[in-house]
This record gives sequence, structure tokens and C-alpha cells, in this order.
Amino acid sequence: MENITNDSIDCIDGIPSADEFFASLNFLYKWILVIPTGFFLMTVTIYILNLYTVIKYGKRETKSNVLILLTLYPTVALVSLISIFMPKTYFFCDFIAHTFFVISSYQLYRYCINCIEGESKFIAISKNESFTLKTPPVCCCCLCFSTSMITKKKFLWIRLLVLQMAVVHVIIFSILNLINIENPPIVDYLMLYFLPVIATSILLAVWGFNVIIRMLVPYYSNLNLLKKFLAFQLVLVSCKFQPVLLNLILRNYIETCDGAITVVVKIRTITQIFIQFEMIILSDSKF
Repeated sequence: MENITNDSIDCIDGIPSADEFFASLNFLYKWILVIPTGFFLMTVTIYILNLYTVIKYGKRETKSNVLILLTLYPTVALVSLISIFMPKTYFFCDFIAHTFFVISSYQLYRYCINCIEGESKFIAISKNESFTLKTPPVCCCCLCFSTSMITKKKFLWIRLLVLQMAVVHVIIFSILNLINIENPPIVDYLMLYFLPVIATSILLAVWGFNVIIRMLVPYYSNLNLLKKFLAFQLVLVSCKFQPVLLNLILRNYIETCDGAITVVVKIRTITQIFIQFEMIILSDSKF
């Protein structure tokens, strides 16, 4: 195949088709693409081993929650790999990964509740103990909240704080993905208006998780809920915040394109390789 030098593709921000991408691959770039492929296979291998362990030895109450949570990592790795080989699917793949993440967030909440055998049992165990809503990330701006008793109503509010992120994010990113099909350039512009809503939704969900984990840890320290929550959060950091940071850094060093392999394609490839490696580490989280 001959290298494509398409003047119609912007060397900086142009996105080639899959055919143009593969036609422009040189020997070095082909070997570079072996790296994320290998990382993906490692993630899948860990997932299969974990899957076997959970199915055979997992607790019945939490088995379904754990299976969904463990599936998050190979799913992110898969769409990450697809977005490398098919550059124009980047936004759609990001949408799939993010949607799976926010849906899995509710499964993490259900996992916490099922680990303690239900809200009613925890209320009975904690008896007259009180808990505080003044936890990160809103501990500084919500000083008006005082400690209160643990009730079914409080659990409902925490559940809604977590669930709202899945609803809000799926709606917003579905709209943006549909717009991206017809008019890709306008998506970045619209994202600026959606960012405050997206960020607020994430903060509220993190707040809900912090409240419930701080409630449960004193009674169930053996479950390592905080460690599991941090591993889960790192998926969001890896897929959402890390690409922005790497884009800002790498644009200062990558200035040329190779045929249809533009600057933005190179940056995204490097970013996805980072994500692939991180999924290997995170996929070994023990639920």
C-alpha cells in the first residue's frame, strides 16, 4: 500500500478514515500499534481469570454487581483499541466507555449495599449512631449540614446522588454523539456549555459515594470499600481528565504529520496506550 498524502486532511486536527489511516502506516508505527493490542489481550486475560473466580467463589448477593464492575475494564480497553485503529470512531468509543462507567457507578453503590446485606440490616447494626454529610468534595461549601441519624430516607438520597450521574451523563453524551455524526466541529463548542452540568453531576455522585463509604467503613473495614472506590474513580480520571492533560502537553512536542496520520491522531494514540496500560492495573482490583 502506498502512503497517503491527502491535502484535504488538516495536518494538525484532521481525522483520517480507517483506509487512509492504514495506508499511511509505516514500519515503526505498525510496531507501535502492537503495544496497545498486547495491553488489551493482557486486560482480557485478567478479566477471564477474575470472571472464573467470581463465578465459582463469589458471594451470591454481590455476584452480579461484581461481574458488571469487572466488565468495565475490558470494555474501556476494547473501545480504546478500536478508536486507535479507526480514528473517526473516537468520540463514539469515548461515549461507550463513559456510558458504561456511569452505569457501573450505580452497580458499585449496589455492591456496597449488598455487601452489608441491605440497608435495613445496617440501620439495625448502627443503632443510634449518626453520620455527617460534610465530606469531600463539598465539605467546605456545605458547612450548614449537621450530623444526623442513619435512616431509610438518607439512604434514598445517597442512592439518588449516585443514580443522577448515570441519567444526566447518558442524556448529555447521547445528544453530543448524535450531533457529532452530523456536525463534528460544533461538539467541542457545545461541550463548553455542558461542562458545568457534567462536572456538578460528577461531584454530587462522588459526594454520595464518600458519604456511604464513610458510613460503612467503621463497621466493615475488611471489605476495603475505599480502595475499591478509588480504583473505580481512576477509570474516570484515566479516560476523561488524562486525555485533556496529555493533549495540552503533547501538542508542544508533536508538530508534524505522516501522511494521513495527523498530530491529533498521534496524540490520541499515545493517550489510548496510556489508558490500555492503566486498565491492566485497574482490572486487577479485587471485588
